[in-house]
Amino acid sequence: MHIRATDKDPVIAGKIVSWQTYMPRIREYLKRDAKALVFLATDSPAVVTTMSRELGARVFVTAALRSEKNIFLDDSVTTNYQKGEDILIDTLLLSRCSFHPPRCSDSSS
Repeated sequence: MHIRATDKDPVIAGKIVSWQTYMPRIREYLKRDAKALVFLATDSPAVVTTMSRELGARVFVTAALRSEKNIFLDDSVTTNYQKGEDILIDTLLLSRCSFHPPRCSDSSS
């Protein structure tokens, strides 16, 4: 699943959707499939920490660069190639997932 946390502009793309909004759908899916894992693609270290605490070993994340400031706008992180590579890897992994929670975003602010 992809949870945008630092780079979504509510003026353009609707309200920011919290990780809690996804949890009922995720828990339902995990209940149906005892072997299922959740691949989490997010820019937020806090979301990784919280989702890992909530779902334990059933959450999988890559070692992508993350920042609460928005990794692309965070001047303290200067490895631009790595930023782009991380996004591509997460995108490819998301494309291989067998279940994507129904859209939780609200495009009508």
